[in-house]
Amino acid sequence: MKSNPSHLTAMHRYLSLACGTGLGLCCMSPGAAVAAPPPESTAAPTPEKMNVDPSARIEALIAHIGGMNKAKFIRNGSEYDAASAAKFLRAKWDKQRAEIHSPEDFIAKVATKSSTSGKPYQIRLENGEQTECGPYLSGVLKKLEGKGDKDK
Repeated sequence: MKSNPSHLTAMHRYLSLACGTGLGLCCMSPGAAVAAPPPESTAAPTPEKMNVDPSARIEALIAHIGGMNKAKFIRNGSEYDAASAAKFLRAKWDKQRAEIHSPEDFIAKVATKSSTSGKPYQIRLENGEQTECGPYLSGVLKKLEGKGDKDK
């Protein structure tokens, strides 16, 4: 995959901060760690204050899916592993990129349901619980942006 280095830098910084490692490292896929540039200050900025390209947040969502090795992804009645699901979502995003302006657009237009059948995409988690992909990724996005679980 050819990438713009400045885009990767923003994505790596976002993933590093979103993962909360504080070390500038974040696992993007099984066994792969990406070194992110050090933050400009010692205190990590909140994701809301970060000037991050929306595609970096979409990349973080795809990386999250790709890292769910013990989950199964169900699309139109067929099961797929995490790597296949991430590859499929990336390809679907690439085809619709002109229509996707935010991570919320990505979730709604790419990662929620089949454009062929209209059936919602499902995720069967490691514990056997099955959930719809759209709401699941919305929850992941809230956590990445520091907005999740504040009311609990």
